[in-house]
Amino acid sequence: MVFGIAMFLVLLLFAVQVIFSLYARSVVTSVAYEGARTVAGFDSSERRAAATGSVTGEMRSRLGQFGHERLNVEWNLSDPDVVVLHVTAEVPTVLPLLVGDSSSLATIDRSFEVRTEEFKTP
Repeated sequence: MVFGIAMFLVLLLFAVQVIFSLYARSVVTSVAYEGARTVAGFDSSERRAAATGSVTGEMRSRLGQFGHERLNVEWNLSDPDVVVLHVTAEVPTVLPLLVGDSSSLATIDRSFEVRTEEFKTP
């Protein structure tokens, strides 16, 4: 009986962890894509490079405490035609440490590549 209750609790915690992870992935993906798209919208490489700091701050503020404590952001603007954003984050875990650390649900690792646009006059 004790074993059955323990297994039920572990499965329940696993379901909660899946929900946390899916929600965090969805929100981080949305915020990061919007940030990459915003930086790609600037008309010159210099302005894009200058905008990365403020866009990173806005991304962190949209994610709240999670963004300030657990979000790592790396910009790559080496190609003037493409903005590359790499985002990693650690999802809070409710699983026991032995299970939670080895779970792929505990990390978010996303890369976004957005092409820049130039307006040409005919």
